[in-house]
Amino acid sequence: MGESITQDMAYRQPLMRCVEKHGVMQAGRRYSKSRSYLCFWRACWDGTVESLSPAALPPGSLSDMFDNLYF
Repeated sequence: MGESITQDMAYRQPLMRCVEKHGVMQAGRRYSKSRSYLCFWRACWDGTVESLSPAALPPGSLSDMFDNLYF
């Protein structure tokens, strides 16, 4: 698989910057995304676009992360 940045990854980067600057609730309203979606990707994000790729996550981590999110 190549090192290209997908449209989804390019979309998530400014979304995560908005979460960082304004918080989950305001970013969710602005981008019409759920709180759980934003919290999940915030936990994965390390400041790089590559960390927002689903391929960068270890197998099974999606279900593990959703099980461990507390609201």
